[in-house]
Amino acid sequence: MESKITERILSRKVVEHLITNKLFYPAHDWTLNVDLGLQTAIDYIDFPKAFDTVSRSKLFVKLHSYGIPGNLLAWLQY
Repeated sequence: MESKITERILSRKVVEHLITNKLFYPAHDWTLNVDLGLQTAIDYIDFPKAFDTVSRSKLFVKLHSYGIPGNLLAWLQY
């Protein structure tokens, strides 16, 4: 149970960082883009699966490149 709570907290912190730094737009109305015929990409973040299917070292390099701060990155690496 504690692991799930920690996972949710870390997930929320990463998403907050992505939103704050304009790397992720959760409120963007993608259906409007589709209606206008604009190219639209939608990303779903599945943190547990990301850690299971991607090279951990590459994942941490990518998170660091997005500016994920030291303490949060350290928790994710643990």
